[in-house]
Amino acid sequence: MNYINKKYLLKDMKIKRNLFGIYLKERRSVLGLTQTEVANLLGVQTSVVRKWEQGSDFPALEMHHKIPTCYQITEIEWHSIVDEELDHRRVADVQC
Repeated sequence: MNYINKKYLLKDMKIKRNLFGIYLKERRSVLGLTQTEVANLLGVQTSVVRKWEQGSDFPALEMHHKIPTCYQITEIEWHSIVDEELDHRRVADVQC
């Protein structure tokens, strides 16, 4: 893979990772919650929620059963979002 293709792939992966964070942020906003309130509901630090929303981190596996309830989405919807995000990360790992 040449440098230009790799550069655009990495940019595309960053955008998709940010879409996951944007989804969480928008969902939180629709519910009228602050990052601190979400963090308290999930038992994590506010900085953890901030990193999810910025796309720089991904929820730990032990959080996956709590998040649908907190964000008021179905488990099916949550797993669909997670699967898509993990697929994007796998591609980025393979390509890099």
